[in-house]
Amino acid sequence: KNRKLSEELESARKCVRRLGDDFKSSEAEGEAKSKALDMEREKLREKQTLELELREEKEKLLAVLVEYKNQSKISSEAKSLHKEVLRGLQEEKDILSARCTSLAGELTEEKGKVIARKNE
Repeated sequence: KNRKLSEELESARKCVRRLGDDFKSSEAEGEAKSKALDMEREKLREKQTLELELREEKEKLLAVLVEYKNQSKISSEAKSLHKEVLRGLQEEKDILSARCTSLAGELTEEKGKVIARKNE
């Protein structure tokens, strides 16, 4: 009877050891899974942070590009306006030059008339 009880006790001890080992194994597995999940979450946070930074950089670059295009457009318009002003000034100069030539001719004519009258 003692022998049978002893065998049952030994069997129960083995069973308890197996259960303990299984528990330790599953506990270690759970910790490993938890750590893996934590690492995945951290990677996801890093990825989201990088995506946000990338999006912000893209927006900044787009703003710079738009500003550059606007400045380029303004510069082009300024050059065009400058050419137009120069053209207008050249036309004014040509008109004034023609008028001066005409007045010089009239003055020479008048001078000739005055000299002719003086000589009479």
